[in-house]
Amino acid sequence: MFWPDMGYTNKSVNDFVFPARELGYDLTIDLPANTPTRQAFNGGVIVDGDLWCPCTPHLNLTDRVPRNRPPAERQVLHDKYDERANYRFTRRATSDLGEPRMECPARAGRVRCRLIPVSMRAGHNKPLVPNPPARPELVCTAVTVQVSYEKLGRFHQRRPYGTTRHAKSLARRTSVERGNASLKTLHGTLQRGSIRCYGLENMLLLGGLYVAAVNVHITEAFKRNTSERAQRKARRHAAGRSGSH
Repeated sequence: MFWPDMGYTNKSVNDFVFPARELGYDLTIDLPANTPTRQAFNGGVIVDGDLWCPCTPHLNLTDRVPRNRPPAERQVLHDKYDERANYRFTRRATSDLGEPRMECPARAGRVRCRLIPVSMRAGHNKPLVPNPPARPELVCTAVTVQVSYEKLGRFHQRRPYGTTRHAKSLARRTSVERGNASLKTLHGTLQRGSIRCYGLENMLLLGGLYVAAVNVHITEAFKRNTSERAQRKARRHAAGRSGSH
């Protein structure tokens, strides 16, 4: 899993997104405010790196989730993005060219649509597509549609932007940054100019040893701090008892 800095997400797909995916990284991307506008695709709509049903609610939602606002304000936006996520096309298979074949959300069983009779058998807890087109679009009639990663753009990711799932994944970045700081400065010196090591295998071995050593150091520091806090608490308790006599 990979949580890139927003500076990387502004790069072209060939410079960052494609190489990262080829290496097997699962990207969680925080979108900038100036995200490119929507574009049509075979009757569907591509927004924020995903293909959507043409009847998706909140499809024009451009408000980004501000991380510096109170949780209640952020949750209002998360609820809208969560509702919108039900109408997202999901990957069903991969073509011979390595491009994803996307499936309509009604066929995937996430919403009910009158254009897809089998989807109407789902429970009433599934959202009903509002005002489906009188003349079904290609994305409505095809079992799957093939769309290239070039069309989806650099913001395509497994967890739709703005949803609660996306926010929880993005929140892990703080722990990752803390871990990097521990390796580089707080508990270790794994940084440029402090080591002399060549070769991928040697670097992987060195990195593994550094991580193990830092984890031991953090564990020992935690035990030491816990013991010191317990001792201070015991001394305060004893002083309180002696002062009451």
